[in-house]
Amino acid sequence: MTRHRRLLREFCLVLVVCLSVAAPAGQAQDPPTGGKTAEKAFKYNPPSRNAPAGRVGGSTRGLPGSDLVVEVLSPSDHVGLSANDQPVLYWYLSRPVDKPLEVTLDTAELSSAAPLVETTLKKTWPAGISAVSLRDLGVRLKPDVIYRWSVAVVLDSAQRSTDVTASGLIRHVRSAPGPASADPESIARILAEKGYWYDALTALSLDIDRQPARRKQRADLLEQVGLTAPAAYDRAALGKTPSH
Repeated sequence: MTRHRRLLREFCLVLVVCLSVAAPAGQAQDPPTGGKTAEKAFKYNPPSRNAPAGRVGGSTRGLPGSDLVVEVLSPSDHVGLSANDQPVLYWYLSRPVDKPLEVTLDTAELSSAAPLVETTLKKTWPAGISAVSLRDLGVRLKPDVIYRWSVAVVLDSAQRSTDVTASGLIRHVRSAPGPASADPESIARILAEKGYWYDALTALSLDIDRQPARRKQRADLLEQVGLTAPAAYDRAALGKTPSH
């Protein structure tokens, strides 16, 4: 089991507490509908949009010919929620990258103090969706504080203006205890309906390589907040999955 997969499994144990949480204040609720749950598309009900705009970036700027796109997997027009104070953060790269990647986390007000997180991850990054857990970074989010997090590919450390950067917003909202166990797909569906973007995304990402159908479900979720390039990546990867 890879370290990333182990972290996601541990995170899933935290997600189950969210299943009985009430919807965040200001969130519109859809009326009950019939039909089988397994046949329903994933439905994300965003919380109130009376808040700062969310995702920025998805930048294509950089060195000539680089054609690199970076997007954080976060809603674009509102703050994404997490019931976990150490959530997993995901981003998308349009092509492989062998440059350092800098992850930053700070309050949305961007105070003059040093950021809560400013770490450089040095490795070769594949095209597609990658992640980092705040647990790994030793950071916990405070309840009801809006944070901005960003991912920057450092193309040239001597000219940081060439960084390819994207950022999004996150807010930790405490939840009530829920059932002791549930499968990741059910967790993701309920969390998405209740407006917990980051937690729904994480639940769908659990063992995604061994559960190909979750790529389609994750693509459905991503498209609902305008993340068309990462969604297209998942659908293309699903098409390459050998049949069993």
